[in-house]
Amino acid sequence: WKEYQGLLERFFDEEDYLPAFEVSERITNLFLIAPKKVADLSRRYHKSQLKILEGKRDENSSLLRGTIAARLAILDDAYADEAGAKFKDLAAIEPDMKRSVIISYARSSNDHDGLIDRYKKSTTDEDRLRYLEGLASFKRPDLVRKVQEFAMAGNVKRQDIGRGLLQFATSNPDAHAVTWEWFRDNIGKLDKMYEGTATLSAYMRAYISIIGVGRVGEIEKLFSEHKLAGADATLERLKVHDRLANEITKA
Repeated sequence: WKEYQGLLERFFDEEDYLPAFEVSERITNLFLIAPKKVADLSRRYHKSQLKILEGKRDENSSLLRGTIAARLAILDDAYADEAGAKFKDLAAIEPDMKRSVIISYARSSNDHDGLIDRYKKSTTDEDRLRYLEGLASFKRPDLVRKVQEFAMAGNVKRQDIGRGLLQFATSNPDAHAVTWEWFRDNIGKLDKMYEGTATLSAYMRAYISIIGVGRVGEIEKLFSEHKLAGADATLERLKVHDRLANEITKA
């Protein structure tokens, strides 16, 4: 892990879009399975990239800046405070940066009711998903759980529960434990919701294999009680992530 960390650190001043994006993806994936150990590396990388991208105006840089800023909002409280303060002028924020401002506002304010209200009043799918991502990004897990209950009560479109809410909560390590509990408690409903499609198994492979790190036994138990398509592939991927997280944590 130390060697790999050293390799990643060589890319901190990367100016090219593709390698910069690739390193952000890799560091973020490691951060999601071993948050305590990787947070500092990820914070430093995303801060450094944001500085590099600040002066660039081409389309790729603009997209990358939006992604980097959204990831930094989860990692860095000071950044979330600063970016979250722009929330009141959201209409004036450039489109690629709106996501990060909403996430930052959620992280720094824990304003559950205000964001739910904005979500309900959204008129486009794009806006709805941005607010849903904010709602899944709270630092307080109990608020994320409230949002998950709100979603299961029929307030969120079916396709936005997995591709939206589950994905967004997976990007927020503070919400992993409650998201696992929510998945476990609603497994029957979710299975029924996506019946006859391969959708749930794709979501499980992508997200349960991450939020399940450190909970392999519990997930094996759940899958033995509920026969779900994709359970074996999810467990296989989860065990790889779990081993990797253990190696990083021990390093």
